[in-house]
Amino acid sequence: MTFIFADFHIQCDINYMYMYLVRHTEYLNPERIFPFHLPVFLSPEGRSHAKRIGEWFVTNNHKNIPIYSSRLVRTVQTAEIIASQTNSNVMIDIRLVEYTSPSLQGTKMSDVDTWKQEQEDNSRETYDSIKIRMKSILSEMLNKKEDCILISHGDPLTLLYYTIMNMQLPEFLWTPELEPICIQKGEIVQLEYNDNTLLHSQRINV
Repeated sequence: MTFIFADFHIQCDINYMYMYLVRHTEYLNPERIFPFHLPVFLSPEGRSHAKRIGEWFVTNNHKNIPIYSSRLVRTVQTAEIIASQTNSNVMIDIRLVEYTSPSLQGTKMSDVDTWKQEQEDNSRETYDSIKIRMKSILSEMLNKKEDCILISHGDPLTLLYYTIMNMQLPEFLWTPELEPICIQKGEIVQLEYNDNTLLHSQRINV
């Protein structure tokens, strides 16, 4: 199966607003548990990756850009490392938090088909619930008409990305076939808007 990521651009002489979706970088999880809302910390590679993301923003002249982060440790650490290079303020927004899955949180992951454990858990937050809060912050940021960075987690960001791109949401996000289209750890999604109209989308890995 081949995936083609959207990348389109409309040339206009207008003022642009840039929104960046960034997933937290790699974290330490030696016991292979489901972390969800537990305090897991970035690995050395995760910290290095977050630094590269910050350098990318600086290289592309995106300094002093407000950063909105999930309240969880791995996202806050990612945000703070980026902010240390871009001279940005980091603000916590609870809408960006990872989804909940009380029955699985803290339990051991299986060696195969971990995605099935997550998707089949009846205690997990629904896609509709995640989409509502993510669309809420999207709308708020667009109304502010200011460049911003949103730092969140795989499911919330991927669901928002599907919504923005008007893509049909599959029943299960993290199957081996669909995983390449999901937002990966440390990935940047650059969104260019004018008056709430998406002009350009680009997925960036650094």
